Amino acid sequence: MTRHLIDIYADFQNTWKLIKTERDGETKYRTIIHNFTDYFYCGEDRLNDLLTNDIIDSQIIKFEKVNKKVLFYEGVVYKIFLKGIWSKYKIISALNKNLKNIFEIDIDAPMRYTIDNIKKIEKTNYRTLYFDIETDDNDIPF
Repeated sequence: MTRHLIDIYADFQNTWKLIKTERDGETKYRTIIHNFTDYFYCGEDRLNDLLTNDIIDSQIIKFEKVNKKVLFYEGVVYKIFLKGIWSKYKIISALNKNLKNIFEIDIDAPMRYTIDNIKKIEKTNYRTLYFDIETDDNDIPF
């Protein structure tokens, strides 16, 4: 039976590497993945906010328009590619947690890699459930 485990660690230059750990019985295999870039999505109405903020813009490698459907959002969507593991946290902080029309920024790099690249996971005894819920409480007075 083979299990796929994903781990992540930062290096000294604010970049990161993913480590894929596989176990076959008692034997453990580790592979360093160098060619993965983390990303999230944003609506067209927020793209200018990201690019005109120096802190945020410094964390972005590139962006591209994508054909992606997002629940409760009808506009154009952009995929934002990031420089490193700390980029998402810096962006959230710089936006003062105003994440309206910012999508999937809460998916960490190991989960993003798994979603994009692991097509089959061997059955284990684990019972884990994940789901990503986008919320917006900007219009609710407190």
